Amino acid sequence: MHIWQANNAGGARSASLSARLSAIAESLPRGGVVCDVGSDHGALPLFLLENGWCRHAIVTDLNPEPLARAKAALTSAGIAHKAQFFLTDGILDVISLSPDTFVIAGMGGETIAGILSRALDRIPLNTGFVLQPMSRAHLLRKFLYENGFSVEGEQAIGENGKVFLIFRARFDGVRRERDPEFYLVGEYLSQTKGEGASLYFEKRLAKVRSKIVGKEKAGFDVSLEKKEEALYLSQLEAINENS
Repeated sequence: MHIWQANNAGGARSASLSARLSAIAESLPRGGVVCDVGSDHGALPLFLLENGWCRHAIVTDLNPEPLARAKAALTSAGIAHKAQFFLTDGILDVISLSPDTFVIAGMGGETIAGILSRALDRIPLNTGFVLQPMSRAHLLRKFLYENGFSVEGEQAIGENGKVFLIFRARFDGVRRERDPEFYLVGEYLSQTKGEGASLYFEKRLAKVRSKIVGKEKAGFDVSLEKKEEALYLSQLEAINENS
């Protein structure tokens, strides 16, 4: 089984990027065309183009102000001619440009799934995706497996006391069904090294235990939460064994 680790798994951070964006940058194939969806300030395409990590960037945002900031940043760096800028929601308007990889980061898992769902019948086979949900990662994971995306790896990145999950996937059109418990943890995080995955499951464990306490006090059944608790504990044990 392939275990994905970012190229900077030893802890080095790409200059001028946060730990989260650095891990995203490190996960991208070199020399391709990258579409940064909801780019905001344009830090990721700026870094990729300045360092020659991609040959062309497609920069999109839903709002004009952040898109203007991104364009200004690339213009100031003298590399705006290597990018295209689109005021658009999602990926439908830029699919025809055939980027090698889409980056969709900093949004809720349901929002990312919605963006992909709206374009599902137009995504070319073998298109790559790097996805970073801010919440509801399990719902995004479920969508990917059940709608034709091959999940090639996952990574947990700690930054300022928070943990961010990063998915690397490729659209192959093959639908995969998994048990509901699988979508809570996936198949990669327990096999990774480093503190990110441990911290992620520790936070999930603390949250479900708090829920158990509250529901028990109210006299509600907690059998499902107990199963979730056991699942997170098993993931932590596996991570400790691999460390």
